[in-house]
Amino acid sequence: MLTKVPARGGWTGVVTGKVEPSDPSPAAAAARELAEETGVECDAERLTPIPGTQDFTALDGTPYREHVFVFAVESDAVRLSPEHASYRWLAPAAARAAFTFDGTRAILDRALALLRQPRRRPSARGQGRSRSVISNRTATGVTRP
Repeated sequence: MLTKVPARGGWTGVVTGKVEPSDPSPAAAAARELAEETGVECDAERLTPIPGTQDFTALDGTPYREHVFVFAVESDAVRLSPEHASYRWLAPAAARAAFTFDGTRAILDRALALLRQPRRRPSARGQGRSRSVISNRTATGVTRP
């Protein structure tokens, strides 16, 4: 779970962002945003899409469509961007309770449903502990409808 700095709203959630014109796909945007916001590198091909999209309206009234992905993280090492005040690794129930927005909780529920399907679990390369992480909005790929 990430917490934005107060100047950026102070809300808690997951990696988010917008699909830029230079991004070849929402998955590529998600991988780019993940690296920018947390320092975690992940090839777009390693992201597992959560079926469907979610439309929402940002606090400023801008409509967005979210493409959501999950992936396995090989390390707990995170390097936050200046837009985030803090991060925590949380169990799903604790994350659900801590998220600011209902839409993020809905994304978590969809991700958990996907992860319960053994053949759809993202896999980590190499050794060590893995964590499933959700990347949404355009780290999920936010595109305007």
